[in-house]
Amino acid sequence: MTVAEAERFYKEDLKKYNIKKNKEFLVWLNSMNYAPVINVDEMQELIDYIANWYEIKYSEKELTPGVKYRYVQDNGSLSKEMTIDKLLYRLPNSQLSFMLAGYRASSWVTLDDDNVYAVPRIIKVGEEDVFPINEIPVYVNHLTGNINIQGEIQDYYHGDPDVDIPGLIKYFKENYPDKYNFKLLEDCEYRHECDIKLRNELLQITALKLLYSKNTNPEKGHRRAVNLIDEFNDKFNLNLSTREIDSIMNQNYKNNADTKKKLFK
Repeated sequence: MTVAEAERFYKEDLKKYNIKKNKEFLVWLNSMNYAPVINVDEMQELIDYIANWYEIKYSEKELTPGVKYRYVQDNGSLSKEMTIDKLLYRLPNSQLSFMLAGYRASSWVTLDDDNVYAVPRIIKVGEEDVFPINEIPVYVNHLTGNINIQGEIQDYYHGDPDVDIPGLIKYFKENYPDKYNFKLLEDCEYRHECDIKLRNELLQITALKLLYSKNTNPEKGHRRAVNLIDEFNDKFNLNLSTREIDSIMNQNYKNNADTKKKLFK
């Protein structure tokens, strides 16, 4: 882009990455009706931290190949050293937990070689107030969602040993219809789904922050944003898209008439 085109490019920035002022994002977040493990301030800190990490990881010099610098030498690419694992390691525990998007419940237990399990419960219908004999604990692997069939649940479940929460609920409904309340188990699954949606949305928003960064030019900002999306897709087997940032870059910024406000559709 020319200097004039870049100026028009930055004028189109809606600053969606300032999430406390992003009404569309806040309405969407509230519409899910669930409690994330981090608040909005922590979400903003996470966006800013990841964006800063990628601007350091992919330096201006590294994104300008072929240019020699008289007073400094390249001592190795940071992009190969600054892995996502190292990024995650440096996050506060609450943000790390959010990024891992594990299954959550009101209680936890450590089983089989130090694997952590969330322990939601199935409640026997008609015995909601009879604790603890009214509850069947379910051991859900915090990271994989697979259920560890042990304890009291072995007396009830005799299906596929590799079952997850939806599979377990289906089994109980088919074999013990109208006998159990699955709300706590369903809440665990729903929180997990919301955590993933929110994490992915924040990563897409972080890509926008990189794209519109004034610390660089649009082309290098786009390159960093694409790298972020590709690397998190690989790390967590996600399906983040470059469609939005590609669409923004492909707009015609040669004059104001060619530039549309509706760049994010």
